Amino acid sequence: MASELEKLDELQRKLNERKRKARTKEYQKLGREFYQKSQAKTFAGAHQMLDHIPMFQQSAKKANLTDALQLISGF
Repeated sequence: MASELEKLDELQRKLNERKRKARTKEYQKLGREFYQKSQAKTFAGAHQMLDHIPMFQQSAKKANLTDALQLISGF
């Protein structure tokens, strides 16, 4: 019984490792696609572009209902 559980644990560990490698590969692919679409000269330049895109900035927050009402009312 213990050997069967050990085998299952080993299979689970191998599966998790394969999933991790597959995710890493997919993220690398997405990074290359972003780099190509950004038309940046370097990876640093592409990364710097992220700092200037509002949806990636930490300070870019969605306005809540109170903020929206203040904008509409002009106050």
